[in-house]
Amino acid sequence: MNVVKHVTSNFPLGGNFGLALKKLMKDINMIKAMPILLILVLWANSLRAEEMDFRYFSLPEWRTSIGSPGDLYKCTAQSNGRYQSGRRLELRLLCNVTGGTRWISHEIHSPRVPLARTVKTRDKVTITEELFLARPLDWFNPTSLPENNAPGNDYPPRQYLIMVSYKNAGRTTATLTPQIELQGPDIRWDKSQGFLQLQAGDTITPSWEIASLRKLDEDESWAELRTIELTPGEEKNLVVAINRGGYPPEKPVSWDQAHQLRTAAIDYWTNRINLPYDVIQAPDRKVQALVEACIRDLFQMLVTRDGYPVFLFGPTCYRDYWVLDGSFVKETLAMLGQTEAVNGYIDYMLTLQSPDGRIQHTKVTGDTHWKETGIAIVAVVRHARLMRDKQWLLERWNHIEKAVAAIKSLREKAGQGNPQAINYHLMPEGFGDGGIGVTAEYTNVVWNLSGLKAAVEAAQWLGKTQQADDWQKEYDDFFVTFQKAAERDAQIDEFGHRYIPVLVGPEAQKAFCARGQWSFCQSVYPGRIFAPDDPLMLSTMKMLEAHEIQGIPNATGWQELWCQCGSFYGHAWLWLGEGRKASELLPAFAGLCSPAYNFQEEIPILRDDVYKTVEGLNGDIPHVSASAEFLRLTGHILAFDRDDELHLLEGLPVKWTQAGMTTRLNGLVTPFGPLTMELNISADGKTARLHIEPLTDPSCKNIVVHLGGWAKMDTNEVLKLSPNTAHELTITIQ
Repeated sequence: MNVVKHVTSNFPLGGNFGLALKKLMKDINMIKAMPILLILVLWANSLRAEEMDFRYFSLPEWRTSIGSPGDLYKCTAQSNGRYQSGRRLELRLLCNVTGGTRWISHEIHSPRVPLARTVKTRDKVTITEELFLARPLDWFNPTSLPENNAPGNDYPPRQYLIMVSYKNAGRTTATLTPQIELQGPDIRWDKSQGFLQLQAGDTITPSWEIASLRKLDEDESWAELRTIELTPGEEKNLVVAINRGGYPPEKPVSWDQAHQLRTAAIDYWTNRINLPYDVIQAPDRKVQALVEACIRDLFQMLVTRDGYPVFLFGPTCYRDYWVLDGSFVKETLAMLGQTEAVNGYIDYMLTLQSPDGRIQHTKVTGDTHWKETGIAIVAVVRHARLMRDKQWLLERWNHIEKAVAAIKSLREKAGQGNPQAINYHLMPEGFGDGGIGVTAEYTNVVWNLSGLKAAVEAAQWLGKTQQADDWQKEYDDFFVTFQKAAERDAQIDEFGHRYIPVLVGPEAQKAFCARGQWSFCQSVYPGRIFAPDDPLMLSTMKMLEAHEIQGIPNATGWQELWCQCGSFYGHAWLWLGEGRKASELLPAFAGLCSPAYNFQEEIPILRDDVYKTVEGLNGDIPHVSASAEFLRLTGHILAFDRDDELHLLEGLPVKWTQAGMTTRLNGLVTPFGPLTMELNISADGKTARLHIEPLTDPSCKNIVVHLGGWAKMDTNEVLKLSPNTAHELTITIQ
């Protein structure tokens, strides 16, 4: 057999290497395999030291948001240079030439500046296109955004520009005919004005005259411009203005004017927009680039809905709200110090509460997405703890009480009162999501358990002793019922790991073992429903580890790799005290990022280093929920709260401890107050200077600095420090 192929196909890049060897030894003679095993061990160790390079993004196309924060259009630049906006005022526009072009590359100006640059060729002519929002740039005000659900044409005036340069690198004269490919309703050519007219007053105005308009169907047209000739070395420039929301077309934009607008746009994104880029500062330039792009992604998806700030999860198919995604976006924003926006975001979530107490966005997820009620409780309580604001929570306590009552009611309905039913006193048959349809399953169970646990802890925090005791009894009964069902339904994977399946009852054996297990990861953290030594929980984690592909568990969602599950999974390991494992999940997660520093929700496994498209892949790009998760995991591997302690550097990547590197947190919000911390590695790499500012909340008993895995050989070595004083430490690196 082909030994190398056997191992790497089942456990590539970050999988459980020991399990791979165990499986290998079953297939071949151990003595004969020793030289191969030694090579594989060295290979696996070398992979852990490699620089993160986003190598696993496996789609041939990607998109970048180019609009201002709060911009209702949610426009994107595709990797082929196409301008696209969706939903109510859909428009797609691609600059091309007759006969087509060959794509070369696509990039953005910088993580903070979403100016998209695409390079193509036609024979010896190099075509460079730059697409960006040109004006107005300074309208953004998060407290007075236009409503995206108000009647009428509420989309503000906008002008986007595409600057196209044609340069002949050949030795003979080149001839080509530029064309503008349009998809959108009601496209007309106004010959007298020299522009293309679209719906709602939108216009397309090229700086060169239009020669003809060819309609391919009702919604697609190609406008050909005048044919041009380029002598050897000659360059000619075209500007295409996309005027939306009634922005006046005026006269065509000249190349010099476009350059001025480009300079102004770069200055706006670089210097005039105040986003919390300085809160998390990583020494790895690629991680830092992704951190900054993820922050920009978050704010570009901001809108106002019913008077509340809402952060949507994508520009096209995910231009809406889910309670699960919203809960983690909310926490990320809170960690970055965006208190006002998060308060409104939580209050929007609470407007979704129905008279029976459930908190569900039924228009998006349907009536059987029971878990959203538990998720909402966890989100509200976590936010109150991060803000250290009991009064804020008391003002919303009636929502918690109604939600707890709803969970109790759902338990009573589960199994329709039949004690022999497989889901008796768990949850009614419901929508699992992430690979699981409507059936008897555990995703709704574990999240509502998590919600009850959070409600109990919140009641204790507020001094509501009787309520806490009553809810604790309900939680205990719920958890015992869950434990018995999980033991009954437990399955064994091909490596001998006994695990909690996602389906309840006899159907459990039919689902792929990792399918839907994103919710199990979340029940470990933030749910925290398991004891840290729970054998079935630990074995389920090992099952997921055995099914890692390219660093994260395979097929935990609808398709192959659900990018943000890298964070769900990493947080579970971090909560279990496996900081080193969590640190490996950060580059694995980042490795699924596109070349424009953003994520699609689900992507195929990269096979044989060839981009492949899997039909039916789900999600949006940029996927803002994944952006939030990357930020959340990056923050938590550096500062993670456990009960009454704050743990620092538990998942610090070893790569960040090279000579001269600095890792910094500037006011990262924790339940004990904002944390300011700086770790400087000396120029010779032999010592580290750690500076920690005092925390403001007296509830923190200890700051625990983890040294094992990066400074000390003993992986369990820690320092315990007083949280209410500043610390300046010199740490010897062994």
